[in-house]
Amino acid sequence: MIEIVLVDEEPRRRSECPDIVLSELALMVPLVEHAVSSPLPHNPQRKRLSPDERPSAVFFRHARGWRSTMKFALLLFDPEDYWDSVSEEEMGAAVAEHAAFAAYLRERGIPFSGEALKPAAEARSLRPSGDGPVAEDEPFVALRQDLAGFYLIECAGLDEAEEIARRCPIGAGIEIRPVWEA
Repeated sequence: MIEIVLVDEEPRRRSECPDIVLSELALMVPLVEHAVSSPLPHNPQRKRLSPDERPSAVFFRHARGWRSTMKFALLLFDPEDYWDSVSEEEMGAAVAEHAAFAAYLRERGIPFSGEALKPAAEARSLRPSGDGPVAEDEPFVALRQDLAGFYLIECAGLDEAEEIARRCPIGAGIEIRPVWEA
C-alpha cells in the first residue's frame, strides 16, 4: 500500500499523479491523509491503518511535485571520552553547528528529528539470561567511539541520505542506516 501525504494541496488532475500512485489510489477508500509536520484535524472518514496495512513507501507532494521517501537514521559517533575534555567554547560551537544543520534540514523541507545522547559510560544494558533480562551498568558494545546522537530523516534514498549527512557535523564518523518500516 502507498500512503499519500498532502503537503500543499490535493492533486486536481490525474496527470499530476505518478501511475504507481494512481493504481494504489483506486484501492484506497477513503484517501488516507497524513501530515508531515503537524497533526491533521479529526476526520471521521479518514481510515486508521493496521500494522499490516501500513505503507511500504510514502509519496508526498510539494512545490517540486511527487516524491517517494524512506527513513534513515544518521548515527553520530564521537571519540570515546571526547566530551570530557571539551571547553565551553568548543561545546557552544558544536551546538551551533548542529543548529545550523537543523536549519538546513528545515529550509529544504526534510522531515527530521534528532537527539544528543549521554556518554556510553552512563548507559545501562539488558542482556538475556535463563531467569529473564539482566541489567548491567555498561554499554551493550564496547567501542572506541561513543554513539553521541542521531538524526532520523526522510528522503528519496541512500544517495540523498549521504548527501544530507555530508552537511552534518561529523565527529568521529556518521553511519547512515535505513529504517525498517512496517
